Amino acid sequence: MIPARKISETILEFGISAMQILPDDASKEQFETSLQIIVSAWNAVVLDSWHRTDSHENSLLEVLDKEPREMQLMVKNLIKRKKKKYSEDLRAVGNYEVLDRNGELVFRAEARGSVKDMDGYEVVQ
Repeated sequence: MIPARKISETILEFGISAMQILPDDASKEQFETSLQIIVSAWNAVVLDSWHRTDSHENSLLEVLDKEPREMQLMVKNLIKRKKKKYSEDLRAVGNYEVLDRNGELVFRAEARGSVKDMDGYEVVQ
């Protein structure tokens, strides 16, 4: 089923644990870095689901192999959360950006996918 909720809202909710570790006065760059990690974990699971593989998740974890253990655990937890709570949402995140609107950071994102990847929809040829 194609979710009615904006992908940007879903990603912010999905990544709340990673966002909560940011300081109250987090910079735009810190916010963007957290979102990059969150989106990478989300997209790895989605792409693996589309292609029926685990190569994207494994690649992400390999890239993080030399990062601090806390970072590795955070990404592993995000992957588990995606699979457990958001498994029905097969939209990938395409282009995204963080905007500074008068001191308020706003996250905008583009959802990517195809109807054939969404449960409950049949592609008619």
